[in-house]
Amino acid sequence: MKTVDIALRKCDRETAAQFVELDKVVFPSDGKSAEVRLAEVLNNPRCPVERHFLAVIGDEVVGGFRIMPLEMNVAEQPPSWIPVGGVGRLGVYPHYRRQGVGKGVLRLVLQRSWDQGDALLLAYPVNFRTFRRYGFGIGARHVMYGVPPEGFPEYPGRECIRPATVEDAESIGYIYENQLRCSRGIIRRSLDVWRQYYLSPGADTLHTQWLYEDEKGPSGYLSCWSQPTSKFYAQVLEVNEWFVTSARALRAFLGFFRAQTTNLELVKLPAPVGYCLESALVEPVYPDDPDLGPWRQPVGKLCSTLMGRIIRLHEAIAARQFEQDGSVNLLVEDWSLPANSGYYSLHVRGGRGELVHAEEGDADIRLDISVLSSLYCGTVTATLAKVFGLIEATPEAADILDRMLGRSTFMIWDYF
Repeated sequence: MKTVDIALRKCDRETAAQFVELDKVVFPSDGKSAEVRLAEVLNNPRCPVERHFLAVIGDEVVGGFRIMPLEMNVAEQPPSWIPVGGVGRLGVYPHYRRQGVGKGVLRLVLQRSWDQGDALLLAYPVNFRTFRRYGFGIGARHVMYGVPPEGFPEYPGRECIRPATVEDAESIGYIYENQLRCSRGIIRRSLDVWRQYYLSPGADTLHTQWLYEDEKGPSGYLSCWSQPTSKFYAQVLEVNEWFVTSARALRAFLGFFRAQTTNLELVKLPAPVGYCLESALVEPVYPDDPDLGPWRQPVGKLCSTLMGRIIRLHEAIAARQFEQDGSVNLLVEDWSLPANSGYYSLHVRGGRGELVHAEEGDADIRLDISVLSSLYCGTVTATLAKVFGLIEATPEAADILDRMLGRSTFMIWDYF
């Protein structure tokens, strides 16, 4: 079956049931009824029904997906927010698999993202290899720490932590967008999203939300839930997300975890790469960790679950913040979106970059759009990419590009 036969159909309130029927087959483990799924499609404040799509061959639905309209922070100085798409619920009916249909649907995803004007496209893939073929690279990483409560220091300030409410939505949104570290990569959440998805009573019965507020005002947020263990009255605290705008709030949350020694066995805590949380811990090793070797290795584990792809190269480069002025030539290859391919000169002045067509000659750096996407998000350096054989470059050109891009990495908390 040829993928060129596949067409794209935008959902509306009448055809949303077809998307739900596909979704129930592709994602049966959700356990949600068709009525609940349909209500979520029709009343999703983050993704309107017209952002759900069906892939069809003739009149037959073969697959589908949705692309959430999102905004991402890629710079510290305005303009800093760019339009990005969050692709999800991507699937193909089982009887159409292994016929090239899935690859055809993925091509439609890229083309639709381009048509919508997305600068970047984000995905939590089930198959990294396939997504790499279509230009995706690792977009964000974080370290997951597993620490017993007694491993946290006795920091003061936990008396300033209280349950968060719907009325705190505006303050929490500000904290979220102005984090102490790693604000780049933040995906904007509207007040409606905060209120309906995170803070509304009954919207989420699993998580508990906490706010740090001292005499200077709110400056920290924590969302977590507890999981039972085989031990009576012992639980594991899973932190979904936590972010602060002050060092006092950060230390207060660490003291908050320390205070839970009576009923918690372990705290699982995500943190940005480079946060160096283990330097503040009294004991950064969990003795019951199944991965613990004879050398008592630390329990921080690197997680790379999200992939990102540059959709509109010029717009993405123009929006991103760069650390140093400079120039380097790039030969970019993008087989799925040929408009991005070309021989460019990247000029950076005053923290902003611009791509202009370079004169014909030997490229300083030759790379695929998937590698450039990872470089853009800061999950790999050009020097390391050269070592891995992912790019062709002179050592001098790789070093120049690294200094221009800087060392910051994107931290994306949002599981869209």
